[in-house]
Amino acid sequence: MLPFRITTFEMTFTEFHFYYEQKNGKDAYNKLYSKVINSNSLAKLNGLSISQKRTPTTHDFRLIGHNMFLLGSMEKITLAAIIALWDWNMKINRVYNFASQETVDMICRNIIAQSQLTHL
Repeated sequence: MLPFRITTFEMTFTEFHFYYEQKNGKDAYNKLYSKVINSNSLAKLNGLSISQKRTPTTHDFRLIGHNMFLLGSMEKITLAAIIALWDWNMKINRVYNFASQETVDMICRNIIAQSQLTHL
């Protein structure tokens, strides 16, 4: 169960980050973050988003988490997907404006909902 409310994407990312870090340690979070940010899967997704001029789907982000941490906990897989969304939003969406803030918020909520992690 996630001990925080799912609100905007940025608040949810921050809350999930601190929750995961508190539960697993700063090194574990940094290792997870670095692995996602430096992954070929994320680079490919970002490149396709630009070339196809489209917003990746919830499934696209969840697939990154699943492929990277197939045997990991659902929290780890979900946070990996949210980190991928964070990276895409900062590097791609802020430049090309493919998605509104509401759409990004919805993708984040869907990532968590489809992971079946319960929350407040």
